[in-house]
Amino acid sequence: MTMTIHEIAKKAGVSIATISRAINPQTRDKVAPDTLQKVNHYLKKYSYTPNLAARNLRQSSTKIIGVVVPFYRDIFYSAYYMHFLSGVSNMLEGSGYQFKLLTLSQGQMWDQYDFRSGEQVDGLIVSLWFRYFSSKEILEKIKVPTV
Repeated sequence: MTMTIHEIAKKAGVSIATISRAINPQTRDKVAPDTLQKVNHYLKKYSYTPNLAARNLRQSSTKIIGVVVPFYRDIFYSAYYMHFLSGVSNMLEGSGYQFKLLTLSQGQMWDQYDFRSGEQVDGLIVSLWFRYFSSKEILEKIKVPTV
């Protein structure tokens, strides 16, 4: 039986903030040892795992970087793109970020697309920029950091 942070807090007799502090490695030391032990008991008993979607919504961050590559047949047989994606993956390792692959077809109106709400990404890494986006002004319309 999975439970929400609210239900765990009620069972443990503590606030939601205390549960949050106990879960977060950076703030665990701010929870009294006996309270931490009690919270850990309930977290383990009910196999609690944080809801990442709720956390990201609250933080207004998805921890996802969009990686934009052109769409063409057999692109993943290309040594260039395999090295490119491998490099992105290696750089993101240990950062807490993941990447989401976005393939763009020629002629799509991506300069008018809202990547933050549409694709739920915090930023973009774009290969072949000139092929899809005609000018630097488009960066302002995209509304997410882009390289």
